[in-house]
Amino acid sequence: MMQQQINWGKCKPYLYIDESIPAIVLGPNFLQFLLAYIAYAIYGFILLIVLYSRDLGIIRLSLSVVSYTSTLINYFLAAFMNQGVSNYKYNYYIQPIKYCEICNQKQQKYTEHCDTCGVCIEGYDHHCPWIGKCVGRHNKRYFYVFIFSLFVFQTSSILIFTKIL
Repeated sequence: MMQQQINWGKCKPYLYIDESIPAIVLGPNFLQFLLAYIAYAIYGFILLIVLYSRDLGIIRLSLSVVSYTSTLINYFLAAFMNQGVSNYKYNYYIQPIKYCEICNQKQQKYTEHCDTCGVCIEGYDHHCPWIGKCVGRHNKRYFYVFIFSLFVFQTSSILIFTKIL
């Protein structure tokens, strides 16, 4: 059992579940995420106040509140969860498919190197500056629920304001 050096690149791990698996990983664009999150939280809250003042009924208002809350929660989770940084404690855990010359580490299938984060990501989808890091194996579902919730909240708000819904 040969232990491998863990490479986090430009990402910063916090709050470890065990000695090699962090619960929280902040990406290199964390400040951009934080500003966008605060701006969206304020924008959404103001929008909810305006919608509430229009006396729309409980169902329409509930749709907006649930989709807004889901958006904020999933946005937060996508940005804070370990995105799938490819760091293996022991070499025997993986069946290498390829090798990353930049990280000097074996990679499994669907693992790609992100130049912005400076690390290999399992299930790499893309680097998203809005969540401050990559969308990968561990945060992909939260990212897509965030996008869907954002779409529902914005669409329902537009339809309510134009009196279609």
